[in-house]
Amino acid sequence: MVEERPVFIIKFAPDDLSSWDKFYEASAEKLRFGGYFGRNKDAWQECAGDIDREDSARNGEAFPADARVVLSWDTPSSDYTIDLNIVSFIEDSVQCINAERGRLGQPIMLECSAAEPTGAEQL
Repeated sequence: MVEERPVFIIKFAPDDLSSWDKFYEASAEKLRFGGYFGRNKDAWQECAGDIDREDSARNGEAFPADARVVLSWDTPSSDYTIDLNIVSFIEDSVQCINAERGRLGQPIMLECSAAEPTGAEQL
């Protein structure tokens, strides 16, 4: 029998992806980044890579180590504008973080999805 992993959906609203400042602010809250978060790309990647580490000074409250954390957003439409550079950064960062975690023998936690998975806790 396959164990079910807890799933957390981190939903970024269109406004969260409209500027780097708004993205960093939303990330700090939704991904539980602690006081270390320097609101830049390098800091985002470091914090996102450690979202399951209770002992990390970077993060406030860690996600469970066996969790799947899905970063989600609505696909762009004429109703709102998002910065596609931010979306590309998220997607590229998740790939890099997962590759590093795999290299270290740590579980892969982060995923990206423009379509929302079902049966998950949305944050």
